[in-house]
Amino acid sequence: MALTNYVVQLYSEADPQYISGVAELKEANNSVYMYGENNQLIAVYETNDIQKLAPLSQ
Repeated sequence: MALTNYVVQLYSEADPQYISGVAELKEANNSVYMYGENNQLIAVYETNDIQKLAPLSQ
């Protein structure tokens, strides 16, 4: 499975976060779950808190 790196910008934070090695995003119950290799949970964000969520250019 090819991993995808993401940039995450939250309304409550001035600087974006860069998440490396994310393989899959799942959305459920107004949250976005980011999973990496071996289905390991990397991060959880509330949908309403996300200003920008996009793959980084390769």
